[in-house]
Amino acid sequence: GGSIAAWRGGQRRRRWLLSGKPDRAERGQMAGYEYEVGDVVKLKKKHPCGSQEWEILRVGADFRLKCMGCGHQIMIARKLVEKNARGLQKNT
Repeated sequence: GGSIAAWRGGQRRRRWLLSGKPDRAERGQMAGYEYEVGDVVKLKKKHPCGSQEWEILRVGADFRLKCMGCGHQIMIARKLVEKNARGLQKNT
């Protein structure tokens, strides 16, 4: 039934996994992109110089991005990059 004890321990995780929600390992790839150093990401909004493309210099909880138009570098949270990404060019 609906007892509180049913949600304790491993049962909570089992029910959550069976519900179809993404596991922690899957959440990092929800946008469908796998980000690597050297890739170029196109973001939703333009930089003041007019460019929308940024080169990825560092990947982690935060990204270091370099504007492809003017060379300006920024640190930005991974969550914001994943939310605002509109395209990704892989560096080959």
